[in-house]
Amino acid sequence: MSWKQDPEVMVAIHNYVNNQKDDLSELLNHLFKHNDNTPPFMFFQVFGKFVFTYSELSKTHTESDAFDLSIAEVISDPVVQNLVASMVGQKIDRGLGL
Repeated sequence: MSWKQDPEVMVAIHNYVNNQKDDLSELLNHLFKHNDNTPPFMFFQVFGKFVFTYSELSKTHTESDAFDLSIAEVISDPVVQNLVASMVGQKIDRGLGL
C-alpha cells in the first residue's frame, strides 16, 4: 500500500491542511507586502495555493482525490510554471558557467 492509499496518512494530511489554513492565510497576508518574488516567497505562494485548493476540494471529494486534484491545479498554475522554469534556467546557467 502506498502512502496515498493509507487512510491514516490521508486523514492526517486532511487535518493538518485544514487546521493550518487560517494561520497560513494570516501569515501570507502579512508577508505579501514584502513579496519580492524570490524563491522563499514563491514557495509560500505555491504552498498557500495547495492548502486553499485542497481545503475547498476536500469538501466535495475524498482526501486522496482532493490531494491529487490540488497537486494538478498547483502544477498548472502559471506562477509555479514560471518558478520551475526559472529554477531550471538558473541550474543550466550554472552548469554552463554563465
